[in-house]
Amino acid sequence: MSENGSSSMGSICGSTLAMMNAGIPIKKPVAGIAIGLILNEKDPDDFKVLTDIRDLEDFYGFMDFKVAGTSDGVTAVQMDGKASSIKVAVLEQAFKQAKAGRDQILEVIKKTISKPNEDLSKYAPKVEIVKNPS
Repeated sequence: MSENGSSSMGSICGSTLAMMNAGIPIKKPVAGIAIGLILNEKDPDDFKVLTDIRDLEDFYGFMDFKVAGTSDGVTAVQMDGKASSIKVAVLEQAFKQAKAGRDQILEVIKKTISKPNEDLSKYAPKVEIVKNPS
């Protein structure tokens, strides 16, 4: 469930599938996508935002940006940057591409498992509440 660019985003998608398969009643599936940046340092308006990055961009690019979330919104963001600054236009484009990528992945997840299984797996994590009388 990973590749050279983002094992963390593969883990998010794989965890969603595993929880749904185990019958854990999650509200919505979550997917993650990696975004990168190639930047012309002499002209900050000359940039390319890349979706679903591989390792080359990570080493030679200017931004390693990870976005996770549901179809309704973002649940987590992580970014490493190598540029001295990043324009708002770059971040706007990155979030736009991340949303499109997430939506595409979520469609694949929903085609695979449309909702959590009815039966809770015996291996699913359990929560036990113990109250200590005062």
